[in-house]
Amino acid sequence: MKFLHFPPSQQFLFYFGFSLICCFVIFWLLYIFLPKHFRSNWRFRHKLLINLLLMLLLFATTTVYFYLTPKVVYPTDPALNSTMFSDKGPVVAEFNHFVNPKSLHYEISPQLPGSWKLSQSVWGGHESKLTFSPDISPDLSTRYTISVTGIRNALERDESKYLFSIETPDLPEISSVSFADGDKGILPNQVITATSDSTIPEIATFDFETTPVVDLSVERVGLVYSLTPKSPFKKGTQYNLKIYREINQINYKTGNKTQLSKDEIKNLNFETIDAPGLKKYSPTSDQVLTTDPIVLEFLQDMDKSSTEKAFSINPQVMGVFEWSDNRTMTFHPTLLSKETKYTVKLGTSALAADKSPLEEEISFDFTTIGAVVVSSTSPSSGGTKISVDQKISLTFNQAVNQASAESKFSITPAATGTFSWGGNTVSFAHSKLAYSTKYTVSIASGVVSISGINSRQPYTYSFTTADQSASLNVPAYHQAYMYSCMISAARSALAYRGISASESSIISKVGYDTTPWSGTWAEGGAIWGDPDVGIVGDLSGKADNIGWGYGSYWDPIAKALSSYGVSNEVKTNMTVSDLATQISAGNPIIIWWVNGAWPTYEVNWKTPAGKSIHGVNGMHVQVVKGFTGTVDNPTSFSVTDSGYGYPGKTYDIATFKAKWGWFSNTGIIVK
Repeated sequence: MKFLHFPPSQQFLFYFGFSLICCFVIFWLLYIFLPKHFRSNWRFRHKLLINLLLMLLLFATTTVYFYLTPKVVYPTDPALNSTMFSDKGPVVAEFNHFVNPKSLHYEISPQLPGSWKLSQSVWGGHESKLTFSPDISPDLSTRYTISVTGIRNALERDESKYLFSIETPDLPEISSVSFADGDKGILPNQVITATSDSTIPEIATFDFETTPVVDLSVERVGLVYSLTPKSPFKKGTQYNLKIYREINQINYKTGNKTQLSKDEIKNLNFETIDAPGLKKYSPTSDQVLTTDPIVLEFLQDMDKSSTEKAFSINPQVMGVFEWSDNRTMTFHPTLLSKETKYTVKLGTSALAADKSPLEEEISFDFTTIGAVVVSSTSPSSGGTKISVDQKISLTFNQAVNQASAESKFSITPAATGTFSWGGNTVSFAHSKLAYSTKYTVSIASGVVSISGINSRQPYTYSFTTADQSASLNVPAYHQAYMYSCMISAARSALAYRGISASESSIISKVGYDTTPWSGTWAEGGAIWGDPDVGIVGDLSGKADNIGWGYGSYWDPIAKALSSYGVSNEVKTNMTVSDLATQISAGNPIIIWWVNGAWPTYEVNWKTPAGKSIHGVNGMHVQVVKGFTGTVDNPTSFSVTDSGYGYPGKTYDIATFKAKWGWFSNTGIIVK
């Protein structure tokens, strides 16, 4: 019947109404068919009506019992978190109606041994409960799922099911300890506390161990564990504290406890307070002011009276004692003498608060402020290659009268500038120093001290500035052929002037003297082309059966540069100063010299017209793009090397001259 699938409340109303109608029909039929004297008896009618109403109530109750489908009403949340269940606190599912035990099925996952019990009243309601009592304690940090299926009424109609889970608490952790790892100064009887984030008695416990071994009394109040040493920690001793977490399983039937794991979760070190002694003291420098106090900080609380009596200073000075706490004693001298060494001593009669004495006498020295001296400089004394823009700074060993120090300052060669101060450091900002120059800075004696003694000795030191340097942004290209270095150099010079050209296009503008090589070098009868006209030989070195090529001299290259609209000038017998001057003006120079990789020697031949040609084995062409030193006296040159040292190389002045001299110091100035 379709109405049997109505909600329980509608089913109840339906059956109750149906029962009422049935009772009314029965009452009417009885009333009609009964003898007349029964119908006229009001007491009989009254009893009949009461009995019919009782039948109606019984029928409605039976309807609920047989037809309404039971549901789980607890837990209403299908996911219970951080819940620990046991035999004393089992898992319970409550139903709103009587449950047919024959069809009911239940299980827990992961599997956990235990017993299930269904308890209910005949009339159902919240007294119908399904209970699971575990035999052993459940695992921590685990979600258990309880599945209940086959939930039916007494007539096994309209089955329902329910699934809910319980997550047991996480493993407890020690969230904090009363000392940090590496702490020092722990007292011998100090109570150490460790705080956990949760507690699960008996299931999860903590164990505490120290090395060296000390017997600890452990007491827990709430989340706090107090560790009290039964015998004091030893002074001046390093200890290691390890905290272990033990996870146990309890058998609820036997009461036995089994340890499942024991893991180290904390490993901390601490050091107990030292035997009586000094932690630190001051002053210790050689610039102590005459009014500076003497401070002694002890490792533990001290007996003030015995400590003051054990104190001495030599030379003797009057003063007063002050204690900022039980561990810090300050001696305020009336007045110390300048430029004097003092020795402070603390004898073994000084006692700690626990009456333990110093193990040995303590002694330290300091020296009061003396004469003004320069303690450091920038640039440093003897420094070389110092930037011409670098400030000159001098630091004094103490505070001085600034005007006095400035008046004692001098620099040779002379330079103008302004002074600025930062603490005890004076800086001289000059306009600009000269290149390659040795400068001497002097501070005359008599610099006035603020708290000490005026300077007695003059101070002088020197440094040398860097060489002047210039560098042009000339690109470098690796030569395409074995003997095309002069073509590659021309390409670099053109690119510097903003003209992009390939080697093949430059070669077409330079041209060739195609005279083939003939004769022999040994007999002096060699005939070949003219490098003043164009390229001689094959650039790849494979023509004329000679096994090498040569190239061209400067005039064909200069002509090619001019064809690109680049102004240039060929000069012979130039000086290195001429080169530096041109570079300073922004003009690179294409030079002819020797590569130094091949044996260098002269070779001579004649043209067919009889012109004598002076050649050099190992000829190489490069672009000079930079120098160091001064224009008048350069110390090195840098070149873009298309064949050797690509993309660039620097030569000292002596090497540069030796390589360049083979071609009478000739080059093309690219303007």
